[in-house]
Amino acid sequence: MTGAGCVCSLPPGSSPLNIKAIEHVSINVKDIRKSLDFYGRILGFQQQQTVDCGSFDITYFALPNGQRLELFDYHGSSPSTPRPESEAGLRHLNISLDTLNRERYQEITGKDALPRVLQGLGRALELGFKPLKVNCVVLKGINDEEVLKFAELARAHPLEVRFIEFMPTVSRARWAHRFFPMDEVRRRLASLEPLAELSSPATAGPARLFRPAGFVGTLGFISAMSEHHCGTCNRLRLTAAGRLRPCLFAPREIDLKTPLRAGADDETLGRLFLEAMEAKTCEPPSLLVSSAGSGNPMISIGG
Repeated sequence: MTGAGCVCSLPPGSSPLNIKAIEHVSINVKDIRKSLDFYGRILGFQQQQTVDCGSFDITYFALPNGQRLELFDYHGSSPSTPRPESEAGLRHLNISLDTLNRERYQEITGKDALPRVLQGLGRALELGFKPLKVNCVVLKGINDEEVLKFAELARAHPLEVRFIEFMPTVSRARWAHRFFPMDEVRRRLASLEPLAELSSPATAGPARLFRPAGFVGTLGFISAMSEHHCGTCNRLRLTAAGRLRPCLFAPREIDLKTPLRAGADDETLGRLFLEAMEAKTCEPPSLLVSSAGSGNPMISIGG
């Protein structure tokens, strides 16, 4: 949980979140001296350490029951102020965006924030992130008519607009109702043909990349359901609980949090990552090929 800035929206009729525990709370503070005095002297929390992260500091407090408080001090600047990528150490950026319609965005996310998202996308372009990916999960009856609009984002900008098939991370009935196959996505983009397929760099992951004539950016297609790419998948997922999954849809997980907190060195952690890679298979897990059963909700996995 990330404190005051954490917003979660659930569709109408959804079941409440099953929160098992809150491990830590993070708070952005304006005056670190007053905050240290308040949480330390007045509330009596035990200050542990302060970590210098360059453009900001994090001060940790121990809370009862093994929980932790994190105070983020941005030295008087706003935490939302974009910083040069070289200073932040970032080169690649993924943005999840499933609609370009303001009302629909608010319906999906619970917030009227699409203008801010697009403003942030423009700023990311200015900062030179490469690749800068826009991930769109195509949902039948929700955003499938926006496919061409999304593709047009890459015409004049060096974006990698990626269309992703809806995966069974919800109930099987809901997934089947909203699933929109990649062949249909390609048909919606017929006016952009021919699409020249490009050699995919490592950062492309499972996406097949194409560049329509006259486009600055590229289009990516991830067809995990209609055309399984398990044999070429190079992805691992670190869950919100600190466990490493070789495959998003396979049950096996490798614990990273425990050895990290025990002070494991890079060699030990490297062996755990290697174990996870060796556990990947070339065959799709049963969840992706079976018509029975239900999906594993992404909100319970995180990462």
